[in-house]
Amino acid sequence: MRLPEGLPQRLADEAEEAGRSLNSEILWRLGHTFGEEWEEFVGGAEEREKQRQELLEEMRLRPEIQASLTKILARFKEQKKKKEGR
Repeated sequence: MRLPEGLPQRLADEAEEAGRSLNSEILWRLGHTFGEEWEEFVGGAEEREKQRQELLEEMRLRPEIQASLTKILARFKEQKKKKEGR
């Protein structure tokens, strides 16, 4: 999607000021354009995104989760190498 020059930054600034991600800001604004049904959809999407962001932040901050993810990724890489080596 192409946006006029300056609009992406303006949307990002507005999103930051409102405490939303850029994606949530765009969805929020579309909701105001398309009405109540869209706003209900957006509300659910914003909540899901907020939950994902909270989970990612928790994962980033907890060393035990980082260690587990490192092990999982290492196993995944090993399996991928084995499949490619066939």
